[in-house]
Amino acid sequence: MSKPKEPPSPDKSRHPDAAQKEPPRTEPAGAPREVPRTDAAQSSSITKPDIALLFEEMAEILDILGENPFKVRSFQNAARAIESLPGDSLFDTAWYAVPNPVDTMTITRTGGERLFRFSFELARRRKAAGRPGLVTCVDKANVLGAFAFFRGIFDEVACGYPDIEADHCYVDAMALNLVKRPWALDVLVTENMFGDILSDLGAALMGGMGLAPSADIGAEHAVFQPCHGSAPDIAGKGTANPTATFLSAAMMFEWLGDRHKDARATATGRLISTAVEQAFAGGDLVPVELDGPAGTEAITARVLGHIPGATNSRLARGHAADGR
Repeated sequence: MSKPKEPPSPDKSRHPDAAQKEPPRTEPAGAPREVPRTDAAQSSSITKPDIALLFEEMAEILDILGENPFKVRSFQNAARAIESLPGDSLFDTAWYAVPNPVDTMTITRTGGERLFRFSFELARRRKAAGRPGLVTCVDKANVLGAFAFFRGIFDEVACGYPDIEADHCYVDAMALNLVKRPWALDVLVTENMFGDILSDLGAALMGGMGLAPSADIGAEHAVFQPCHGSAPDIAGKGTANPTATFLSAAMMFEWLGDRHKDARATATGRLISTAVEQAFAGGDLVPVELDGPAGTEAITARVLGHIPGATNSRLARGHAADGR
């Protein structure tokens, strides 16, 4: 086999690896030479007149943080050069500034161990409440080395929880399993991107974002909120589903109870979640987003009706009186 030809001498004004890694490409006619000397360009759906400000702000923030490993430069001639390239948005031109853009996934042992310990502790609490007691590591270890490392840490931590079953599943297979047999799953642990995708799928299986609670839990503090964002288009119409808010509150009380060893907080969380389950158990409470008649007040009153002592609230009394 003949040896490949030696690559041309690298142009030191460009990326140091450009001569070795950059494939042949056709540059736009008349393209200025300043652009290839940049190390990065932000690729997003903004128009070219905004690029100068973007470069300046991005470089300034990175420099302030002392975290500018890619040497993002914000010189105005480069910004003007990008603006002068053909195309209507950065998607048409960003490829030119970065010959071979690469994203990397960073998995740390410290973060992984903390995440997995939390997952197994959660499964242990759920098992005590009658759940399966199963933790499934969702990854793509057959493609990315970072996920192979992720899975290895999971297996190490799992050894410390012999009472909890541990399993693995590739993310594409998990998407299938969530649809086919969600009842066989308990606690899923994965990284952020896969988690964002699977959590939306899980919300759809529950009935929509209006039913899906969420929590951002740190080492010392936590924030609990519905998965959905704001909905200004339905503000004041009384059609928003409050169920995700109730379930987020239940998660908050359960977390507080576990963190502070407060049985009252734990009981309160379970009281709220049980009331929600009982409110929907009959199948006749159908939220507006599922083409049903139940709006904010109707759902709230039904949930309150299953909480002892809450039947004296205004909503509960009003709906009991008019039969809603």
